[in-house]
Amino acid sequence: MKLRREEKIREVLFALSKSEIKLGMLEDSLDLVNDLGFDSILIVQMVVELEEVFDIEFEDDELDMKILSNYGNIKKIVFEKQKI
Repeated sequence: MKLRREEKIREVLFALSKSEIKLGMLEDSLDLVNDLGFDSILIVQMVVELEEVFDIEFEDDELDMKILSNYGNIKKIVFEKQKI
């Protein structure tokens, strides 16, 4: 189940990314802004997509570029919300 969730997160990132993403790049330390060229609009689009795909809602305190620009943080948020 955890692997399938991570695959779905990757699919969202692949669809939105302006850069070519290789699977080896998707480490928890990956910075979506600096490494993949995401801007604030793409981050918002990513949040909307993740909310739709996983039927979750990001809390106001999670909607921070410092938090959402990190792949590991995104996985953590999605995984925690899926436990509920």
